[in-house]
Amino acid sequence: GSTGRNSDIISLRLAATFPAEAPRIFSIIGDEGQWPEVLSPRILKRHPSTKVIAGLPDCSRPEFTIEPTVGGCEVALFHDLIKTDEDRKEYRKIWKAWLKVLEKRVSQ
Repeated sequence: GSTGRNSDIISLRLAATFPAEAPRIFSIIGDEGQWPEVLSPRILKRHPSTKVIAGLPDCSRPEFTIEPTVGGCEVALFHDLIKTDEDRKEYRKIWKAWLKVLEKRVSQ
């Protein structure tokens, strides 16, 4: 099995590509004021233009990695320490919707 990880721990991975430079996407993701309100995030770590790690009230941890691509950037989300499958479904919905909103915003 996996060392030091409880098999009950649930995680979620999503990726999205944006037609905008990494620093621009980073400035949005790195600002908890722009996150979905329901999440009440607390940004724990920011690595300029590459990574944002946050803590949520349920102790789960979303981590965004931003990689420059030709014509924009790719964002990978790894949301770890999710408590239940139900929560995972809910988070997936929230993140997918938010990534769509971000894409619309930076496409204009």
